[in-house]
Amino acid sequence: MLSLEPIIRIAHDFAVGKRPDSLTAQTPGPTDRNAILAEISFLDQATSPDGKTLELTIAIRNTVSGVLHLSKSGISLAAENATPLAPITVEPGLPADIQRAASETITMTFPKPAANTVVFKILDFSVDLYF
Repeated sequence: MLSLEPIIRIAHDFAVGKRPDSLTAQTPGPTDRNAILAEISFLDQATSPDGKTLELTIAIRNTVSGVLHLSKSGISLAAENATPLAPITVEPGLPADIQRAASETITMTFPKPAANTVVFKILDFSVDLYF
């Protein structure tokens, strides 16, 4: 049930000429207790001169208290209604462990999908890419 206490308090404060306190919404926590917490930055995206491959460079920063395990099987690129594509190459090589508060820059090469929009997935993170 919705509490009317904050609304009543603001209305009262306004009526007596008092400036109301600001109300700050609570920040929700992760919805999945097993969610992988990492900061992912996209550094570069390029298509090969022959148009056959797509190269992505990202930086991953581990923001959890433990080690972040990264494997080639946890990375894919997929066009809509298509089979996900695994990277052809990953530099530095995988599997790799990213220690707490450490960052790793990773360059991946994929076969270039026919579509101009794809979903890139890594760990439990996914994002649409346009090229």
